[in-house]
Amino acid sequence: MFLHNFKFELLSGLRVKEMIIWLILFPIALGTCFKVAFSSVYENTMVFEPIKVAVVTEEKTLDSEMFKETISQVKNEKDKLFKVKLCDRKKALKLLDDEEISAVIFAGNDISMTTASSGMSVTVAKAFLDQYIHSRDIIINAMKSGDTQAYESVMKAVSDDTQSVVKKQMTHGNTDMYIQYFYNLLAMVAMYGSLSGLHIAIGSQANLSALGARKNISPTPKLIQITASLCATFVMEAVCIVIAVTYTRFVLRIDYGDRLGLVYLAAVIGGCLGVSLGFMVGSIGKMSLGAKSAMCSAVSLGLCFFSGLMDGGMKAKVELAAPWFNRINPAALISDSIYCLNVYEDLSRFWEKIVSMVVITVILTLLGFVMTRRRRYASV
Repeated sequence: MFLHNFKFELLSGLRVKEMIIWLILFPIALGTCFKVAFSSVYENTMVFEPIKVAVVTEEKTLDSEMFKETISQVKNEKDKLFKVKLCDRKKALKLLDDEEISAVIFAGNDISMTTASSGMSVTVAKAFLDQYIHSRDIIINAMKSGDTQAYESVMKAVSDDTQSVVKKQMTHGNTDMYIQYFYNLLAMVAMYGSLSGLHIAIGSQANLSALGARKNISPTPKLIQITASLCATFVMEAVCIVIAVTYTRFVLRIDYGDRLGLVYLAAVIGGCLGVSLGFMVGSIGKMSLGAKSAMCSAVSLGLCFFSGLMDGGMKAKVELAAPWFNRINPAALISDSIYCLNVYEDLSRFWEKIVSMVVITVILTLLGFVMTRRRRYASV
């Protein structure tokens, strides 16, 4: 009996055009738009690139030789701060005019720098030059003193100062700030599963649909009917959200980290949460299908909005104003669970989000059962 109802619900669900449009085609279209809109933005604006400078040695002096030695060491480091070109004054100024470099450094009796614009790269280059001049003056004064011990101490201090900053990678995940829109895209697919859950509740109520009337005069217990419908809808929602994850990962090349299996798990559980939300909303009151669909869509979009689908900084604003809301917002839980997988090595935060989603899913499903199964009709 259960398998018969499960099969029927699965086949009838596949005929719902809204599911094909909103759970498969729309996420594919929106994900493609996100990819086009945010493609290379992170690399162009957030990722540090070596600063292009030209070095002109106007005359061979102790100062110029010291600077050339220093700049060559910086140029040959693994994580380069500068991309250096050694050339004459005329060529260097032409490169600066053509905006192929950020600054020209003149190394002679005095060290000076010429720029054609301002910006972060120029600021970094000037800070490096100021630090070099300061260290050079200390070393020269120590050499002139003739005190070998003082000179060695100064050289050690300068060396320790230049090596005081150590690069440490805090995460092996994708730190692109724009990837959060794809996290929220998956959350949206899960929340749109509420429309499928809504049809389960409507289809089980005789006063709201002809299908509900036929089901209520059927000898099959209502508990089995609803359970079979929920299970079939969970399966369909899981398939839709797996398609969304697969498309964004393998077609759009979105980097979800090296725990893709757990990303699928989080997305599928989120889809079940969306279905249970729609099932609970559909079980409330005696409103028509159109009214409940509008309510369900508004709730789903509202949750996605506060999760950051439309405004990437919205979740942070909610965290400051009402942090408790992020803990119960299904869309925020789904996007946060995938974020935790991609950023944190420790899985404790991820499992915390998963448990929260499972608990909310169970609560919403039980509420839907209670409100649906207690309905009685004078006539059908």
